[in-house]
Amino acid sequence: MSLSLLHSPRAFIALALVTLLSGCSVHGTYPDAAEPDAAKLRFISNTTNSTLFVYDAQHCMGETTGILNNMFLVDTKRRVDMLVPPPPTARGLLEIKLAPGKDTMLMINTNGSSYVCGKAFNLTPKAGEEYEVTFELQGRQCSTLLQRLTRLDGKDVRIPQPLFETGMPSCEGKGPIFGKLLPDTPQRMVLI
Repeated sequence: MSLSLLHSPRAFIALALVTLLSGCSVHGTYPDAAEPDAAKLRFISNTTNSTLFVYDAQHCMGETTGILNNMFLVDTKRRVDMLVPPPPTARGLLEIKLAPGKDTMLMINTNGSSYVCGKAFNLTPKAGEEYEVTFELQGRQCSTLLQRLTRLDGKDVRIPQPLFETGMPSCEGKGPIFGKLLPDTPQRMVLI
């Protein structure tokens, strides 16, 4: 009698070891921006196995920031000394510095035993600003909230920001998520 691969203790241990040894997915490959006026972004995830990818014109394959809320791994401890503290409801979080004034696409991914969910959006951060993106699973839907953070009269203020996905035109055809656009032909225009 054989056990299913998903229920095999050896398969479970092997999966855990492979996950632990894949350091890039644990700590990420994204280097914080070095500018003294870099913007700061806090990524909060209240879902399991969450990752944040950062894309820009020079990194069309994307760079990761680390993994959050994985049962086998300790969350990344990336912090950048943000002025506004995280909300008390934050389950897992990390913080990064982004180059100011640079169009950046952020892609959030998560998966669980019965779901896969993701969201992509563009952000051109302003110099010295702080931002917070919260990713949650509510019922059977994922939700993403982007907020600009500031202090006003000694109080923490969170200002909701609109989310737009405009892609990365400079990455067209240069990565798996940036397909090459097809030229407009009469046949294509009819299909559209």
